[in-house]
Amino acid sequence: MKKLRLAYFGSPDFSAEFLEKILADTHVPVEVVLVVTQEDKPVGRSQTLTPSPVKTVATNHNIPVTYISMLSTLPPTLSLRTSTLPPFHPSTIDLALVFAYGRIIKPDLLRASKHGFWNVHLSLLPQFRGASPTVYPLILGADQTGVSLMLMDEEMDHGPIIEQQSYPISAIQTNVQLLKDLATIGYTLFAENVKKLGQEGIDYASLPVQNHATATFTRPLTKDDGFIELSLVKKALRNERVQSQELPLIIQQYLGRNNITEYPIPYASHIVYNMFRGLHPWPGIWTQMPDGKRLKILSVVLEKQDLVIETVQLEGKKPVSFEQFARAYQLISLTS
Repeated sequence: MKKLRLAYFGSPDFSAEFLEKILADTHVPVEVVLVVTQEDKPVGRSQTLTPSPVKTVATNHNIPVTYISMLSTLPPTLSLRTSTLPPFHPSTIDLALVFAYGRIIKPDLLRASKHGFWNVHLSLLPQFRGASPTVYPLILGADQTGVSLMLMDEEMDHGPIIEQQSYPISAIQTNVQLLKDLATIGYTLFAENVKKLGQEGIDYASLPVQNHATATFTRPLTKDDGFIELSLVKKALRNERVQSQELPLIIQQYLGRNNITEYPIPYASHIVYNMFRGLHPWPGIWTQMPDGKRLKILSVVLEKQDLVIETVQLEGKKPVSFEQFARAYQLISLTS
């Protein structure tokens, strides 16, 4: 079977692992001829320009790398501006695959591949469209999510579905673990369908469209999204219920953005625990002490209905056990 010429769009570490799988899988009929990723970014105190993990993988395998800003968006050829890379148009690219690229792809570029653009999205679309599809099911306490392989159109996570697979969320999974499991499923969906595309083809006209009326949307995370009011932390340690206005801001914003009026609010212990699961390791969860200092909550467990905070770190201090912290700060009791 002739291999399909694939352009791969991705940026973060889990997308780099996905690319590594493609390159190592001799049974998948594709040849990665181009990688498109985000530009190098300044990292650390020295602000050293650092390539994305996907670019590092591509460089290690001698695959041409470019950025979306270097691609012409003028039809009909959409050629790259540098002659050292292959032109990006249907005569040279059979299929484009997008997995956690992190940039908007303009409509005219979507037409510059013979078989279009596929996207691996880590949710059961149309649920959890957008940048953080694995975070929100966790912080909301959902017990199921999944993976969608879709044909991209001009709107975000909007196109018809090539295939989907559901996935039950474990009560102890963190975002890191969920990402890994869903990416594995996503690779299987891609591998199976790209084989089908190369053999008998896929009838795009018959693909099911999403029920757009039921769509929900997520947004990129910020450093402040892990903030939890001290009063809510106290209620969590006492295993009390809370009111809707006491929910963390990231949850309130999600409910408001998606016009969700019926949300069964769990006990405070579950809210804090689910926030930890969804936001670990970044941006992490934290609260603010009465003196204004930030207290990072580094590790928690849920024992039946009881929240157990294991490790914390006060701003400017080293991590300590919560028990040690509570003894040292007797004037600031989190349990009363």
